[in-house]
Amino acid sequence: MKNRLFHIAIIIISILVLTAEFLQIDWLMYLAKPCIMLWVISYYLLNTQKNQLEKNTLIAFSFALLGDVLLMFQKQHESFFILGLASFLVCQVSYLQVFMKPVLQKDIRKSILVMQPYFLLFFLIYAGSLFTAMYHQLEHFMRIAVFVYAAALTAMAATALNRKGYVAEKSFSLIFTGSLLFLISDSLIGINKFTFQIPYAGIWILGTYIAAQYLIVRGLIEEKFDK
Repeated sequence: MKNRLFHIAIIIISILVLTAEFLQIDWLMYLAKPCIMLWVISYYLLNTQKNQLEKNTLIAFSFALLGDVLLMFQKQHESFFILGLASFLVCQVSYLQVFMKPVLQKDIRKSILVMQPYFLLFFLIYAGSLFTAMYHQLEHFMRIAVFVYAAALTAMAATALNRKGYVAEKSFSLIFTGSLLFLISDSLIGINKFTFQIPYAGIWILGTYIAAQYLIVRGLIEEKFDK
């Protein structure tokens, strides 16, 4: 019953966030957007035993929440975008560590990225193409910041793929799909901000972001059940 109510809550939160974005209702966005990660944190705590709580998971969730809040104010000053980017960088690195854990606990030499390194090439090409598309629109500092973030983001998605065979298929599928949606969401942010305007960009960005965080937390909980 509790989980059913939680799922109703995330549907309501998603509708409010997307409505606020579509109708450009700032006060509703300020209220609803932080609820995305507050829901994720609450759902994780509700469905995870105290002795199974992962510090890096909670760090990732917390900095995603901070990033969400900071990015809401980027129109007021560009520094909020930089701070938001930094917060999500911590989030991505923390996710990367969480996703690597089941692989490192066993034999990394048998992982998909070691046995079939051409999969890594896909992520490198994607990151390189994305950075190249934005390169000429970025100032020197932003080039460095975006490059570092793009590297961390794609590394996070790559480590999500690397979990295959180390966790149950359901946990792997949820987290890998979530990581790809996260990759798409943040790619859309960069393209829309630095390259060209995407129609209804906010809807696409927030929709894929909410789905990404939802799938990731579901996948992490499923991993706990598998043990």
